[in-house]
Amino acid sequence: MLTSSGAEAMEKFRHEHQLAIPYYYADATVLKTILRSNPGIALWKNGTVLGNWHHNNTPMASEVLDLLK
Repeated sequence: MLTSSGAEAMEKFRHEHQLAIPYYYADATVLKTILRSNPGIALWKNGTVLGNWHHNNTPMASEVLDLLK
């Protein structure tokens, strides 16, 4: 996960959503350029963008798994 939020906010978010995943920090402008929406979700695999979604259009798990094949 990439975020421009502070460590305290990120830890709170991870615990609220039970996300046992690593997270890294990036500049907010860079993230907005990648996603073209704020907030949003981007799916990458080995440096290839597989999908970008606005947070209101979050894909179903099955769609994400299909993209990862």
